[in-house]
Formats: sequence, structure tokens, C-alpha cells
Amino acid sequence: MTTPSEGSPKKTSWRSLLGNGILGAAVTFLLPWIFYFPRLWLEISTVKQRTVWTLLNAAAEDDEEKRYPDVAGDANSNFRILFQSRLADEEKWFVFPIDIWFAKGSPDEIIGEELVFAKALEPGELSITYVAGLTLDSRPDLPIMISGAGRETAWITGLDKVRSDHFFKTTVDVVVTFVDGTSKTMTTDDDGKLRQLKDGKMMDIFSVEYGTDPTKIRLPAPLPTTTLRPE
Repeated sequence: MTTPSEGSPKKTSWRSLLGNGILGAAVTFLLPWIFYFPRLWLEISTVKQRTVWTLLNAAAEDDEEKRYPDVAGDANSNFRILFQSRLADEEKWFVFPIDIWFAKGSPDEIIGEELVFAKALEPGELSITYVAGLTLDSRPDLPIMISGAGRETAWITGLDKVRSDHFFKTTVDVVVTFVDGTSKTMTTDDDGKLRQLKDGKMMDIFSVEYGTDPTKIRLPAPLPTTTLRPE
């Protein structure tokens, strides 16, 4: 019987070739999506924030003093005014499914009885941090909303450093909308702050120095089991 020598190359089966081909094709197809996925959610966040800003602007136009909603409590209470004013009737614009504020099954689109709409934007149905105390006449470059993907709002709690769930970064990409309605993606610095140029100096846009009142920052109501501190 003739046996192949030790140096003879092994034959590759058609099953192995097919498997390698399928694997290669899958990697080629999926790899761009893996890197694009966080960017996709930021783009969705931008669209949703633009919609919410339009509603906020309509509320301010209806106010005698041209004020955006401003009540004590969380962001949910402030955005709920848009439902009570009959400007909003859908919760889907306010929540993002991969956000730390998101509750499974949200939004349920149950907003409650008219006038009060107590079930609109319950905990887990809002992903947007809101800055109250602003008016239509406020400086156009002041931030009014922030949202994004992952732990995008954890920095606001005063953590020394924010970790992103995406690609092991120590910085976080977020979407910020300003009083004039412009929205843009910003990246936190390593200390978790969002800075941009003002008067020739890089300033934290949520600081008194920049012009924002930190006492007016309204976080979404957290779920009972939600913790903002990364493990």
C-alpha cells in the first residue's frame, strides 16, 4: 500500500473551503456594521432630539415669557408638559433602546388620562437629559438637551471619569442640542466633561463659566435597579 510522505500537503475538503468562505463573507459583511453601530444610534438620537426641540420650541412660543418648560424634579416631569400642552402624543421620540435609562418594553405609548397624562414618560421611557430655566431669548449656544448611546449621561453625576461601553474607550460620544436648535455629536474629554471654544477658551458647556446653570440640569428618572456608576 502506498502512503503519502510526511511532506505531502493535506487535501482540503470542499466542506472546509465552503466553511471558510462563509466565515470570510460574514466577517466582511458584519465588520463595517460593528464599527458603524454606535454611530447609527447617535444619528437616531440626533433625529429624535431635533423632533423634541421642535416641541419644546412650540411650548416656549405659547408661553407669555417665552420660557421653555421649567418645573422642579426630573426631566420626565419637564417633558411631560409637552403632553399636557397637547404638543406631544408619542413617547417614542424620547427614548433610545440601548441607553442606560431604557426599560425593556418601553415605550408602551400609554400616556394616561387627558390633562394630567400621568403615565407619559414614566421611568424607563426617557433617555434625554434636559437643561431647564432657558427661554427663546437665551444665548443660542447654550445646551438644552443631551443624549446618546450607552452611559452617555453618567458624567453628569460627578464621576471622576466616564467609561464607555463601546470599544473600551474612556471618552463618550454624545449628541447635544442647543437653544438655537442645532444638534451635534460631541466627545467627552478624559475627565468626562464636554468642552467647546468660547471667548478663546475651551470651556465645559455645562458649567457656570460657560453660562449654564448646573442646578437646572434635569436627569431622567432612573429605574429602581439602575445605577449610573460603572462597575
